[in-house]
Amino acid sequence: MSALKDAIQVLAEMSKRGGITDEELKLVLKPLILNATSSMLQGDERAGLVSNSADTPSSQSTIRLIERQRKFVKRGSSGWVDKVRAEALDLVALLELGGTARRKQILEHIQRRWGGHFIDEDREKLSVAPEQRWRKKCNWALHDLFKGGLIERPRPRVQSLTETGRREAELRRRNLPA
Repeated sequence: MSALKDAIQVLAEMSKRGGITDEELKLVLKPLILNATSSMLQGDERAGLVSNSADTPSSQSTIRLIERQRKFVKRGSSGWVDKVRAEALDLVALLELGGTARRKQILEHIQRRWGGHFIDEDREKLSVAPEQRWRKKCNWALHDLFKGGLIERPRPRVQSLTETGRREAELRRRNLPA
């Protein structure tokens, strides 16, 4: 258990300085994978993570999985468009487009109207999908707004404001730049 505690402390120190390299990640994780016990991984036996050697296929696949997930270390950075602002942009764009529009139209309207406020982090293309960060956030915000009942989908790829969504868009419009 002390190895886990030490690894967490090392990872915390590394994250304070802005991230970790592949070599540092392997340095921290390899002993944990080697010394993994069934008590530490209880319930995960079916994932095949318990091994005695770093050269076994399961430990190699675990290291590859962790390396792929390392791409998400920067998740805390949000740029000008964060989750709340993405929802506001979607709602106000839909309102300005007459209350009903296709997803593509909404995103184009947001880019035309507020694109000048985006910073480099917003325009950054994601490694997972060749899509700019602000677009991904606005797409997820549309999903969340649908789940929250502020918009509806009368047809595939078409979004419409509900009455509640229309009122919310009017309120949030005041908080966005002109």
